[in-house]
Amino acid sequence: MTVRVRSRRGFTLIELLVTAVVAIIMLGAAMALFLRAVTEQHEQRRIAEMKRSAALVMGQLTTELRQAGLGRPRAVRLGTTNVGDRFPGSILVAEDHRIAFIADLPRPDSTFSGYSQLAVNQVRQMEGGTFPDTGLALINELNGTCDVVTDSASCKTDISSQLFDYPTSSSTHNCAQSPGTARTCPWGLNRYRSNEYIIVSDALGRWVERRLRSGQVYATTGNRIALELTTALPKGMFAEGANQGWVATPDRVFFQLNGKFWQRKQCWGPVGSGATLVLNTVCPDNDPELGTKWESLANVGDPPKDPTFTYFKADGSPLPTPITATDLKLIQRVDILLELQRPRYPNTGDATLIRHLARGSITLRQ
Repeated sequence: MTVRVRSRRGFTLIELLVTAVVAIIMLGAAMALFLRAVTEQHEQRRIAEMKRSAALVMGQLTTELRQAGLGRPRAVRLGTTNVGDRFPGSILVAEDHRIAFIADLPRPDSTFSGYSQLAVNQVRQMEGGTFPDTGLALINELNGTCDVVTDSASCKTDISSQLFDYPTSSSTHNCAQSPGTARTCPWGLNRYRSNEYIIVSDALGRWVERRLRSGQVYATTGNRIALELTTALPKGMFAEGANQGWVATPDRVFFQLNGKFWQRKQCWGPVGSGATLVLNTVCPDNDPELGTKWESLANVGDPPKDPTFTYFKADGSPLPTPITATDLKLIQRVDILLELQRPRYPNTGDATLIRHLARGSITLRQ
C-alpha cells in the first residue's frame, strides 16, 4: 500500500511582504479617512463657534445701533446761546474698528428703555401755578396718553397696563396711591433712579440737564406724583406745550476691537457744561455710577485687515475714516463687516485660517 504525504509549506517571504504592504496601504487609507473626518469635525465646530460669536456681536451691535439718536435733543441747551451746548449727532466716534453712539438704552439692572412723555399740566409756582418748581410730571408710558392722577380709573396701572395684568382692580397698584409698589409707573423697574442725570427737552428740542434727588425719586404734589429734581427747570420751558416735551437718559455706547476681542461699554452720567460736552469720553471702568466695565463679546482671532465699519452720507458717498467731529452729523448709513478667523489645524503650525464673515447695514435716524 502506497501512502501519499501532502506537502505542507508556509507563506513565502514575497507573499508576506506583499500582504504587509497591502495591509499598510489599507491602514494608511483608513487613518487618512479618520484624520480627515476628525479635521472636518474640528473645523465644523470652529465654524459653528465663529457663527455664534458673530451672531452675538452683530445682533447686539445692530439692535442698539438702530436706536442711535433715541433721546437726543435737537437744539441748544435752554438758557444759553453757546453753540458748544448743542448735542452732537447720533454717532460720537466713527473709526475703522471703533464706533460710539447715543441711545436711550435700558441699564443692566433695569427693564424699561426709551424716553418718557411729559404730562400736560406743568404750571409751576414760579409761573403762578401750584406745581412745585422742582417737580416733573410724567405720563405712565404703559398707559397711553392718560396722566397719573389719583382716583382716575383709566390711569390705574392694574387696569390699563398692557404688560402686567394684576388679578384685581384694587387701587393698591395705582401709581398715585402706591407709587413705591406699582411696577408699571414710569419710575418702576429701575426706569429712573436717585442721583441720576436726565435730559429734559421741550417742544422745540431745547434741553436742560437735571439730576434726580437722592433717595426717593418721586414726590407727592396734591393729587399728583412726579419726579423730584434737585434744581428747578427754567421758567417758561413748557410755553409751547408740556406734553410735547420728553425726558430721556441718553447713554453713550461704545463698541471697539481691542486686540483680538470685540468689546462693549455703556456710559451714562452728566453730559458736561459750557462748551465742553463729554459725550464722546469713555467713562471709567471702576465707577458703576457712571457706566459699565468693558465687556468682551467675542474673540475674532487674527485682527481683520479690512475695516469693520464703513460710513456713508445721505447721497451714498463714503466718508473717509477717521471721521472728524464736524463731519459726524453727515453719517446716514453704517455698513458693518464682521470678520472672525481661526487656525485650520490645531497644534500643527499650519498657517491656513478658517474665516467667517457677517454683514449688516444700518440707516441712522439722525
